[in-house]
Amino acid sequence: PDASLLIAEDGMMLNSGSFLLRNNAWGKDFLARTVDLLSAPMPQSFQHMPWHEQAPLMYLGLVPSVLEGLQSVPSMPGPLSAGYDSHVVLLRQRALNSYP
Repeated sequence: PDASLLIAEDGMMLNSGSFLLRNNAWGKDFLARTVDLLSAPMPQSFQHMPWHEQAPLMYLGLVPSVLEGLQSVPSMPGPLSAGYDSHVVLLRQRALNSYP
């Protein structure tokens, strides 16, 4: 119910060929930040990377969760966050981006 981004993973991590993004505040912000990262000046831009459209999706999907987890390192009350943002749901490659 909290999923805002449904995307498949393949051998190169996220596959941005097809994905579903919910029209809500999180989805709009995620899309705006993705476009901002693609249009940023060098060296902050992802536009010259081989997988330029996938890199910001991976960065924005993973880094916020990792940074939240790192905030609890000194006291170690619970486990570190080890995955994508809670709004991101990974699907099997065959479910959304099927190719051999």
